[in-house]
Amino acid sequence: MSAVFPIVLMRHFPTQDDFDERYTAVDSSVAPIPIDTDIVNSLHGQLLRISQRLGISKIYCADNNRALQTAHILAEGSSLSVSSTPLLRNISCSQWAGLTEHEAERAFPSLYQLWHTRPLSVRFNDGESLTDVADRLVSFLGVANSACVVITHTTPFQVLICLCLGISLDNVWRFKPEHFAFTVIHDQVLWALNASNLEVLTFKL
Repeated sequence: MSAVFPIVLMRHFPTQDDFDERYTAVDSSVAPIPIDTDIVNSLHGQLLRISQRLGISKIYCADNNRALQTAHILAEGSSLSVSSTPLLRNISCSQWAGLTEHEAERAFPSLYQLWHTRPLSVRFNDGESLTDVADRLVSFLGVANSACVVITHTTPFQVLICLCLGISLDNVWRFKPEHFAFTVIHDQVLWALNASNLEVLTFKL
């Protein structure tokens, strides 16, 4: 499938768990660390240019503290409204929650290797698979139904790009979302913000 309207993707602002490379529980109340004012001001300017160009009036975010705080900070001083939804939550990998990357690799070596080589074949115990996440995101696209900003987590970010580009979910690791950068998807093309302009980058496998 491909989105018929522009989507501006961003990963939530970093938390201490992100710096520790630690898997965070889906329902965790962890908050972002304080963000430098210059970074926030730069993001405000970038988002203003993007939203004006693409006719965006709304920010959607996952319904947890780190995503909500990011969305509200980005919306400050603008006319953008904020709406949260559980459809944008990160993948539930409950057996890894609280573990660092190295701890997860040591505790679950086979599953860890599979997750990083053939992720579409992985389902976490008492958790989700990439297909589950994709199903949630398809539902979200039906709810959004117009150009919007999406503040979410690493896996939904990656899955949404794969869905909109019409490629296998096994390609998720080709995309590495940053905390302070916007990615725009429209008509199976990725746009990247380049200083003061949007540069169109055609994705190629």
